[in-house]
Amino acid sequence: MPKRQVLLALVTMLCWDVTVHSVTAADQRTLSASELKNVPESVSFGKAVLGLSAHIWRDFMPRAVSRESDLEEVRGGRPLVALIQLTAQNGMPLPSRLRAQVVWIVQADLVWETKRFDEKSDESGYQFVIRDGPKLQPGSYVDVVVRLVDEKGTTLNLALRHQGIQAVS
Repeated sequence: MPKRQVLLALVTMLCWDVTVHSVTAADQRTLSASELKNVPESVSFGKAVLGLSAHIWRDFMPRAVSRESDLEEVRGGRPLVALIQLTAQNGMPLPSRLRAQVVWIVQADLVWETKRFDEKSDESGYQFVIRDGPKLQPGSYVDVVVRLVDEKGTTLNLALRHQGIQAVS
């Protein structure tokens, strides 16, 4: 992704009125690495065929630090961030009652899971941002898997395969 698109995504995130969403321990079980590899890339829900899009990056922008202990983090770059959007692949309206519950980032045998993200839902769709992901190598690829839940507690899992990690510097 060009730097301009990453910067536009960053600016968009900063302008949101967001809700920080955290899921309790009573939620459904986690998926194993082999189960995550078998999650479909599109799922029908009502009249919509759902899919995902994502922008994934690590920030290597120089910044000032106040303590020497912070210097190593700056040199190694910040953790992975992903802006993920739920899409209707067939042009139908997105179901408004779906929300992300869990997000997994998968690279080979590494599986990172989070239940904390910022979310935004409006007439343009449903987007959410995960932060503080693993410090994976820019230029490498990951799979993104999301568990969605509706107001009745029905869950569905969606995947987005082979997504490149960009570096912002």
